[in-house]
Amino acid sequence: MTRWAIAGALLLMPVLLVGGAAGYAASSAPAAQIPAVAAAAYQQAADAAPQYFDGCRLPAAVLAGIGWVESRHAAAATLTDDGDTSPAILGPRLDGTGDTRAIADTDGGELDGDTEWDRAVGPMQFIPSTWRRLGQDGNDEGTADPHNYFDAALAAAAHLCLAPPPASVGKDLTDPEQLIAALYAYNRSSDYVAQVLAAIAAYAPAPPTLGAGGYRLPVDARLLTPELLARPHHDYPAWDLALPTGTTVHAIHAGTVAATTRLDSRCGLGLVVAGTDGFTYTYCHASTLYAAAGQQVAAGQPILAAGATGNASGSHLHLGMRRPDGALVCPQPLLLATYAGLPAAPHTLPTSGCTS
Repeated sequence: MTRWAIAGALLLMPVLLVGGAAGYAASSAPAAQIPAVAAAAYQQAADAAPQYFDGCRLPAAVLAGIGWVESRHAAAATLTDDGDTSPAILGPRLDGTGDTRAIADTDGGELDGDTEWDRAVGPMQFIPSTWRRLGQDGNDEGTADPHNYFDAALAAAAHLCLAPPPASVGKDLTDPEQLIAALYAYNRSSDYVAQVLAAIAAYAPAPPTLGAGGYRLPVDARLLTPELLARPHHDYPAWDLALPTGTTVHAIHAGTVAATTRLDSRCGLGLVVAGTDGFTYTYCHASTLYAAAGQQVAAGQPILAAGATGNASGSHLHLGMRRPDGALVCPQPLLLATYAGLPAAPHTLPTSGCTS
């Protein structure tokens, strides 16, 4: 299984922009470092996850991504060395107005100060009923407090690691498919998941490339063979790969999502990525998108799940590439070079010879 290289130490300075999405504040990645207390809480929770949650492998960058989207690392509060936040970080009243769900009070106002409606609380924004189920004592003070960063970060780890479906030997959240499922359990919004994935990419060490120049395979290498990578397209310069619906597809090169394609278009649900190399990459026929227009994506970042939307006879990925002058080129040589770990040179890609 292809994995993001996010298991190492947390990077305190993000390197990519976090794109805005509907329902969540649009903003770029923070210009300042993660507060030291917050960074320590994320790392401590990640380090504890294997012991506490059945061997769960959880990079600190995942928690940092959630913390950035949920509260900008408690930017509106003062942090003590023990992780306490003041004033309390409270989400909007969950009274059914605006974009909120209606959740009547479940804690008598104990955690959120509201005896009529629930509110998400703390730097990781737990609903009181969820905190009652998953709250943790991350700083060993004898209490589980959602307003304490160490407690909240460990509870977020519990939420991710214990999310369905259960794993017999512990989840591995360096696996993009397991990570995305856990993020959807945390918040069932594709916009939210896209923002968190972008933040994770910003905070994580850059993934290693298989080919020179920052290129990655679009799917798990175990799903590929040289014969599949060399397969010609039926019509024009492009590449198709049959995949089960829901298979995670990764960006093969870094860039910015220039556009998303419509469900009723020939491409179906898809992404058009303006690569940092000057090429344009089009990914078609998705069942779900993990990135939004205007968002920067890293090479190897999960960007969509395979599907059969648009003009498709079955679930598959369609990959198209255009040179800076707009000409379609054959992706096959680049994919084969990346698969072999050899230098990839997109400017040498042919404009013919890859159709049947």
